[in-house]
Amino acid sequence: MAATVSEALAGLRNALAQIPGLRVVEYLPDQINPPVAVCAIDEVTYHEAFAGGDPRYQMTISVIVDRASERIAQKKLDAFLSYGGNQSIRAAVESDMTLGGSVQQAVVQRASNIQIVNVNEVIYLAVDFTVMVHA
Repeated sequence: MAATVSEALAGLRNALAQIPGLRVVEYLPDQINPPVAVCAIDEVTYHEAFAGGDPRYQMTISVIVDRASERIAQKKLDAFLSYGGNQSIRAAVESDMTLGGSVQQAVVQRASNIQIVNVNEVIYLAVDFTVMVHA
């Protein structure tokens, strides 16, 4: 039986919770305390195998860091963008590609959309990670 979207999102949040200092939230609150990550579903693809098997979920992990200075914010993002290391989003997700047994496989495909964001009149720096999940 394929994992539900909620189960896959929970597995993704649990994987990210292993990153020291990163707060993982289910929904982006009005007031944030960075660094913070929020996971969301973007797309569901059905019928990737015979008899409707292998549904795929494209998910986004948005990571937001404070932007007291551009240089410090970029260094914080660099750690999350790294291929490996204890702050790496990719390494955290792919250290157990089944997300604790909740899915068949989860792979971080890319990081993109690095941008300045405004949350309640406070400026932050953010990046989005695209994760393909085989439910």
